Formats: sequence, C-alpha cells, structure tokens
Amino acid sequence: MDFTAVRKIFFFMASCLLSVSCYDAVRDNTAVLEEDKDAKALLQGVWTNGDDGEVTMMVKGDSIIYADSMLSPVYFAIIGDTLMLRGNTEVRYAITRHTAHLFDFENRNGDAVHLCKSDNPYDKYIFDGRKPVVLNQHRLIKRDSIVGDGEDRYHVYTQVNPSTYKVVRTSYNENGILVEKVYYDNVINVCVYKGAQRLFSADVYKRDFAKYVPASYLRQAVLSDIGIDGVANGSVELTASVCVPDSPTSYRIKMIVSRQGKLTMKVL
Repeated sequence: MDFTAVRKIFFFMASCLLSVSCYDAVRDNTAVLEEDKDAKALLQGVWTNGDDGEVTMMVKGDSIIYADSMLSPVYFAIIGDTLMLRGNTEVRYAITRHTAHLFDFENRNGDAVHLCKSDNPYDKYIFDGRKPVVLNQHRLIKRDSIVGDGEDRYHVYTQVNPSTYKVVRTSYNENGILVEKVYYDNVINVCVYKGAQRLFSADVYKRDFAKYVPASYLRQAVLSDIGIDGVANGSVELTASVCVPDSPTSYRIKMIVSRQGKLTMKVL
C-alpha cells in the first residue's frame, strides 16, 4: 500500500472519531438541558407568598397563572436548578429549594423569593374561569381643526380609533418575577384638506414608525395619539406619540404634510 492510500485511510478514521466525539458532546449537552418533568409535576398547584400568605399564582401544566387577572399566563420550564419563564422575553432564576410544599428561588435582583403551596382547597377557585383582562384606553378621540398659513387655510382631521391589535408589555412584579399585561393598540385616521382638495388621508399604525422607534421598544408600545400642531412654511405639522403603557417614556415623531400631500417624518 502506497503512502497516499495510508494517508487517506488515516484522515477517514480521524474524521469518524471526530464525528462520534461531536455527537457525544451534543447528546451530553442535550441531556444537561433536558427539562426536569418531575420538578414541574411537583410545582403544580396554588402557591402563596411565604411572607404574607397571599395567593400569588397557580401552576397548571406548562403555565404560571397569576392571581392578578390583569396579567397574562407565562410559559415556564425547570431545567436543572433553574426556573425559566418565557413570554416576550426569556428570564431564568436560580432555584435554591424545591420540595412538595416549598419553592424558593432568587429573583433577577438576587433577592430570595419564598413561596408556599396552599393547603386551602378554596384558593383554587380564585382562578376558575380566569381569562386575562385585555386593557384598552377606551377612548375615541376626534379632532377637527382649521389652521392657516397666510391666505391658505387647511382643514385637519384626526380620529383615534381603539383597535383589536394586542400589545404585550413585559415587566416585573414586586417579587422581581416576569409578568405580562396585554393592551389594545390604536389606529389613527389622519386627513388634511386644502379647501375641497384632499391633500392627505391615511390610517396610521404604530408600524409606520418602525424606522424611527427601536424595535424592542415598538414591540411593547402603542400608538397613543396624533396631535395637530399647525402650519409652518406651507406644510401642515402633526405630532405622533408612541409610548409604552403605564410608563413615563415615549417617542414623539413629527409628521409633516407638504402642499403636494407628501408625508415626511422625523423624531423630535
């Protein structure tokens, strides 16, 4: 057998060994990451705050259902000594104790959270027929203004229409645990006329501001309002507010409609 043939056999055997080694590594890694189904089964039931005894949540199947009806259920898994919650984002907590009646873990701030399984058979009725309440601003806002620029007069009309588009806002409760609230977004109709001539008309959605608002923020935000500012240099100016519900932060975007009916935007 010549040297070339020996070398080919050597490389073939080496590649086989490498493949087996990689497979074992992947298999071992999968085993490490496998969900602890026994721990999940142990967590089923109603749990109370270990400090004050108040009902906090019910674990049912793959979901954690909070006692607060404003909060949506969150998917969970137990992997090793870690509690994983997954909603719009994924958060992991280190479990420090888990028995049939006690569940302790560290929240994202490193503080200890103590939960006790309820032994009150009536606590489960708190969750009967429970569906998360979807919050809506319930405001139909209409604005109808005449704005001028010299001899030119513009008729500007806006209407904020609550929609059925759901927005999920992720936050953390007093225990530092991931929770989610669901809101309805708005669709805002904007019309601009000069006399009988319609310069601009459109239904405006929050997605129309994707170029001006970071995607991570926009995902949890609603299109709150579009206000009428007036006329400057022959163009009608409006301001759109994109904000996260129950938060002091917002993005304000200037909307400029030219005499030709062209829309341009910029962040204020």
